[in-house]
Amino acid sequence: MAVNLKRRPFRIKDHNDYQLFAQKIIRRDDFHCRVPKCRTQMTTSVFSWQSALTVHHIKKRSLGGEDTFGNCITLCLDHHRMNENGKLKIGGDADRPIFDYRKSGRKD
Repeated sequence: MAVNLKRRPFRIKDHNDYQLFAQKIIRRDDFHCRVPKCRTQMTTSVFSWQSALTVHHIKKRSLGGEDTFGNCITLCLDHHRMNENGKLKIGGDADRPIFDYRKSGRKD
């Protein structure tokens, strides 16, 4: 029986587990921000928390989202900030994320 890794939660016990999870997401996304036409990419294969890329949960953990490969995508710091400020809404899943820019910064 095949295991669907996209939906299976990644067991994160500590910072090292989270770092491994984040590395797998960023590597899967080819070291690029997933927002269309964004050119931000990681310029080195050495992972650092000073990176221009972050891992974003499409459905926030506080709203029941899990640490799964299907719920997480790579974003640059600017797009992650836009999402947190309500100017960029992200839906769908990691295979087909949906990006919706908002002028007012509403958090719907």
